[in-house]
Amino acid sequence: MKFRASQRIPCFTYNGRFSHTHAQRFHFTTFLRKVQATEARASLNRGGSSSNSSSQGNTLLLPGATVATIVMLGLLHARRLYDDQKIEDAREKGILEFQPDVKATFMRLLPLRSISRFWGTLTSVELPMWLRPSVYKGWARAFHSNLEEVALPLEEYASLREFFVRRLKEGTRPIDPDPCCLVTD
Repeated sequence: MKFRASQRIPCFTYNGRFSHTHAQRFHFTTFLRKVQATEARASLNRGGSSSNSSSQGNTLLLPGATVATIVMLGLLHARRLYDDQKIEDAREKGILEFQPDVKATFMRLLPLRSISRFWGTLTSVELPMWLRPSVYKGWARAFHSNLEEVALPLEEYASLREFFVRRLKEGTRPIDPDPCCLVTD
C-alpha cells in the first residue's frame, strides 16, 4: 500500500530549539516508510519455509490498555444504541423528553422567585362557587390526588390553597401503631 504525502508535513509538533537541524524533525512520510518496511518484513517472515516456522517474527500484540480501550468503546457504543432505542420508543409513544442540560439551561433562564410569588398569589384567589369542583378535579387529576379522602365537599374550599392543605376524612390514612414508625405531615 503506497501513501502519498508531502515531505513537509510534520507528524508531531517540534520545538523551536531544534530548528537548526533538519534531521531531528519527524515527518509523517518518514513514519509511513518505516511502517511499510516493518509490514514487508513481517509478511516475509510469516510466508517463509516450514523450517523457519518455529522462529517468531514481528507479530502484532495488543497490550492490555488497547484491549481495555476497545472494550470500553464497544460498551459506550452499545449504551448509545440502547439510549437511542429508548428515545425512539418514547417518540413512538408520543413522549417528548429533553436532555438534562437543556432543562437546566431553561430553568436558569426563568425568574423562579417571581413565578413562585405569582403562583402563591394565584392559589390564594377565591374561586367562584360554580368553578371550584372542576378546578379541584383538574388539580387532583394532574397531581394524582385522591378526592375520596376529602373531608368536606369540594364547593366549600374557597381557594386552591385551602384545597391543597385540606383535612382528610377520619381513618383514610391510619397511623402505624409501631413505636419505631415516624409520622410526618
